[in-house]
Amino acid sequence: GVRVSGAPVDGLGGVLHVSPALRGEVHMGGWSLLLNRDGGAYIKQLQKRGMKTTKGEVSFRGKTHPIRTLDHDVALFVCLDTSDGDSTCVPRERLAFLKPYQRINRIHGIRNIFWRKDGFCKLCNNVLSGWATAPFIMQCFIVPSQRDELEAAGKASPTQSWILKPPLGAEGMGIKVYDTVRSLMSSLRGPSSYVVQPYLNNPFLINGYKTDLRTYVLVTRLSPLVVYLYSEGLVRFASSKYQSGAKNGGSRNQFLTNTFANANGEKGRTLNELTWTFSKFRSYLANEGHDVKEVFNRMHAAIRGTLLAGEGEYVKQLEEVEAGLENSQSFQLLGVDVMFDDKLNPYVIEVNGNPSMKLSGDAGSDYDHTKSGMLHDILSVVFDNRNEGATAATIERAVDEGRVEVTSTGCPNAAKVPCLTEKEIFYLHQLAAEAGSGGVKPDYTETGFYRIFPAQEETEEVSKISDITGTCKKYKHRLCSQRGAQLARLLSF
Repeated sequence: GVRVSGAPVDGLGGVLHVSPALRGEVHMGGWSLLLNRDGGAYIKQLQKRGMKTTKGEVSFRGKTHPIRTLDHDVALFVCLDTSDGDSTCVPRERLAFLKPYQRINRIHGIRNIFWRKDGFCKLCNNVLSGWATAPFIMQCFIVPSQRDELEAAGKASPTQSWILKPPLGAEGMGIKVYDTVRSLMSSLRGPSSYVVQPYLNNPFLINGYKTDLRTYVLVTRLSPLVVYLYSEGLVRFASSKYQSGAKNGGSRNQFLTNTFANANGEKGRTLNELTWTFSKFRSYLANEGHDVKEVFNRMHAAIRGTLLAGEGEYVKQLEEVEAGLENSQSFQLLGVDVMFDDKLNPYVIEVNGNPSMKLSGDAGSDYDHTKSGMLHDILSVVFDNRNEGATAATIERAVDEGRVEVTSTGCPNAAKVPCLTEKEIFYLHQLAAEAGSGGVKPDYTETGFYRIFPAQEETEEVSKISDITGTCKKYKHRLCSQRGAQLARLLSF
């Protein structure tokens, strides 16, 4: 059965009681296409950890149904679909009934905020309202509703090309480049909506090929935000060399870096030919004289800022499900796509809430090695929590010694020592527990997930995005600010 360890800490209202260990059953549900694509990789890693498997719980070829009751021995719900999990896994009205040891790999609400291209477009515009120029994301329009704004932007930048995307498209389908707003708008037919952004005319090239980075981002909480980045990822290449100034971006295989589109395109390249690991990319940058640490720090800031910008909307969606719902038992792996310009400035161009875990099957494949290792490390971060006992003792000692005050109602404005609510204590405890099981140092000497938010030192971009969205101030999540890092150090995390 499922093992639940860790006793409540006296005097802290029993807030330190969650320590899941993956010893129980796993329910896997989803759409047949995604179950067939990704199910095998998940099952392989889960079985290595002693997962109890039966045909009923794990049948990624058969028909699955949503879980309507949570009263059985299920430690993990794996939802493989393109929704928030309502249709094939745990319905949102059941989220509040998850047991302390249960986890679900879907964060309700994340699809409409980040995953859908039109939702991401709205998020981009909210962020850009605080800057005169785009810091890490592109200007965005939803047409035809924002036709006038797009046409005005086209007149202001007559040499700018534009990229059009369907809001629910995937694997590069339906993406087109146009040299002018006029030609783009004249191509539209019917009432369908599309997302339009400026096309990056000066992308960073490697050996003449356009590239982007598929980063693997593990979000273990969205409010307050906790974000890990996998040390390895995939540098994805277009299969044809880039041609600057080519009409309408040139061929799809010149401007699209999507692996699926290029592997199945006219060139017929293998996955290993179309991808590099981050390790190889870092070596390339170093050999070309670039500051590798600075390049990746910029990318971290872009990812943090993007996710922070969506926290306020996420809280609103949770409140619609149930007032006060924390949803701390949900986590989600995101495929965040980042593109660099020729000055190595990063731009978050897309967020995928269900990144492919399909393996190529090629012997010695870096592509397969990255994905298999990542799934193993996700389970370590979410379930192992090896720091739990020491974490509880650290918090209890800090309270006993008067170095921190804990309250269940609210912190006074003039507290003599740092003050934390029970929810914040729980949050810090979760951070430390995760760090003990999966948080490697961000020096790239180890493979695994390393935490990029909350970070000990925030960048200007992250501080600014917090101010723009009002996340910390409005929702009182003081632990998403620099003070949260100070408190974490105070408690020796």
